[in-house]
Amino acid sequence: MGTRSEIWIKRVDREDWIVKLYKHWDGYPEYMMPYFKEFAEFASKAVGGQLHWLSYPEDVGALLIAFDYEDAKKLYSDGTIFYIRPDIRPKGYINDLIEYVYVIRISKSVDQKVIWTIKCYRVKSVKEANAIRGEDLELEREASVAFSLEENRVVYVIRGFD
Repeated sequence: MGTRSEIWIKRVDREDWIVKLYKHWDGYPEYMMPYFKEFAEFASKAVGGQLHWLSYPEDVGALLIAFDYEDAKKLYSDGTIFYIRPDIRPKGYINDLIEYVYVIRISKSVDQKVIWTIKCYRVKSVKEANAIRGEDLELEREASVAFSLEENRVVYVIRGFD
């Protein structure tokens, strides 16, 4: 059985601007926090010199799905299967029992850095996704990534993933 989780990507300056993604397998923090660390590296390379792409929830969500697809391809590099579906996908109407919620809050600093604060919450009593409210979440872990533009490429500094 999978450890189902959701990933909510939102802007600090616009709480109503949110993208929700669903992850069926391996949603526990011991897997996901290192996964987000790898994703930060992937995202910094994928956007080239376009730092602002890392400040839009839709773009971050699309990059996360692309990263998940690339990660899934590694599992089957020997050619044993001919189809691959990313495990992370738009939530849509999926209403499964959720154990963890990861919130990526995107902000911009005065020195033009894009900052992701990633918080891992355990759902206090496992609930269907559509029933989860703020009071149902208990903070477990927190980390952050600060992206900046140096010499026309995006670089990043991470904190708290260990």
